[in-house]
Amino acid sequence: MPSAPSFEDIRRAAFRDMVKEAYRALRAEGVKDRQMCDGQIFMWLHDAYGFRASRDEFRQMLVQAAEEDPEIEVARDRSGILYVKVRSR
Repeated sequence: MPSAPSFEDIRRAAFRDMVKEAYRALRAEGVKDRQMCDGQIFMWLHDAYGFRASRDEFRQMLVQAAEEDPEIEVARDRSGILYVKVRSR
């Protein structure tokens, strides 16, 4: 009998879905991939969902989401900015 997912599993899955939705919404607003940094996603999640986390916690969650979901790519540039790209399904 399969066990129910933990709260942490549900939280991580919801975060991944929110990141994908933010990416798609920002793309629809005209934001280019070269401009799609963690700050853009962070502010969209804050405005749209009332997302509450520190910037450092958000960045850690974003990297973890990319490790867990092959549709989410995160690349860090030399200055430490994280750039996000979501592949189409």
